[in-house]
Amino acid sequence: MKTIKYFGVMIILLLMLSAIQVGNAAADNTITVRLQTNGGALLTGGALQYHDGTWHTAVDNGDGTFSVTTSASAVTYEMTYNNGRQTYSNIPVSTNPVIFTTVNTTVALRNSDGADLSGGTVRYHQFGWLDFGNANTSLELLPG
Repeated sequence: MKTIKYFGVMIILLLMLSAIQVGNAAADNTITVRLQTNGGALLTGGALQYHDGTWHTAVDNGDGTFSVTTSASAVTYEMTYNNGRQTYSNIPVSTNPVIFTTVNTTVALRNSDGADLSGGTVRYHQFGWLDFGNANTSLELLPG
């Protein structure tokens, strides 16, 4: 009779411990990540990876924003855009939204007097060679 009583008490204790552990589980947070120009306009065409213990691909909302859902307290984000990459490390999940801002970059082709020359084209290298386009035009790039 005592064996059954003790066995019943042990089952109740195990159930209580399970309930406590479930109650202490970290809640999922959804963070919005924006890729934008320095003027605040959203840019499409980026790709976002994030690390919250392992690397994941973020959900691309198709409008220049990404969604990250995590139970971690801090996340590392890595944005890739126009052949460039920028990383924000160990950002608290309370930072919402997380914003990656590009820089409007112009490569000027000029003569020795400083006057613009037409007809030149530009290539640039960050993670491989890529066409920038015509000289004296602008392109949004991630800093770094």
